[in-house]
Amino acid sequence: MELKGEVLINADRSRVWQALNDPHILMRCIPGCEAVELTSATERHVRVLIKAGPVRARFVGKISLSDVVPDQ
Repeated sequence: MELKGEVLINADRSRVWQALNDPHILMRCIPGCEAVELTSATERHVRVLIKAGPVRARFVGKISLSDVVPDQ
């Protein structure tokens, strides 16, 4: 599964930066996400449950952060 897109967040940049680096908040941003585990400064392991009618499937994967520019 690949999620792409843009969202304009009407909040202070430092507050958004902190929120997106908080695993509990990040988990709420990913549809069907059940768990986010920080494995390094640029990687997170995730578990996602997808439901399509009577079919349910769990996927495990990783989020890789690239071109990271810390809050400035």
